[in-house]
Amino acid sequence: MKSEKVTIDYITGIGIFLLAVIFVFQFVYGLFIPFQSGSDKATLAADRAGTVLVERMLHADKASELNVIDQGKLYYFNNSRLNYYNPTNYNAALREIGLFSNESVFDSVRVW
Repeated sequence: MKSEKVTIDYITGIGIFLLAVIFVFQFVYGLFIPFQSGSDKATLAADRAGTVLVERMLHADKASELNVIDQGKLYYFNNSRLNYYNPTNYNAALREIGLFSNESVFDSVRVW
């Protein structure tokens, strides 16, 4: 009678252990799904642009911590450098960030 109970306990323990291992593998795989991209070039360009913006162009001069953005620089960059109606400044800002391209991604249809 005692050996039968040990077999059932063993099978139950192995079953619970296997379910826990399967859950851990599914959970860990789900952690990395947001970082997968269909285009590695787009991911690298976005990472490079973010680094240039935060660490070189918009950082606060007197900040004691890394990656602190100066609100005045951000306001200036958004309103004057990324002004689409001034193509010279706009293209210069895109070149400085590393996102300038001569290819047109969008259709050039104007809707008034």
